[in-house]
Amino acid sequence: IVKILLDRGASIHHCDEQGSAALHQAAWFGRLDIVNYLLDAGASIHQCGYKGSTALDLTATGNFGYVAQVLLDYGADFRQVNGDGLRVVETAARYGSKTVIQMLVALGRNLD
Repeated sequence: IVKILLDRGASIHHCDEQGSAALHQAAWFGRLDIVNYLLDAGASIHQCGYKGSTALDLTATGNFGYVAQVLLDYGADFRQVNGDGLRVVETAARYGSKTVIQMLVALGRNLD
């Protein structure tokens, strides 16, 4: 469906009424296939959505470490602060997303 919409002229950066773009929704639901497609099609990795959340933040709410890894590979900033004043590691801790925290640590990220 995403491909059809984009092929027919839908903006990859269009936001819903809460400010979330397609990349945010795909990350929120852990849809790695759609995340990859959107990133390859030019979706903005740094675009903020609802309450200043990035796609990377949203992976932490659902414990989708495999999606977080792809977003980091595309250049997502794990130090970026969301609208609640939290970085992704803090969001992951708030939601009990052990997989995302372990992935950040395993990558040798300085989480301070």
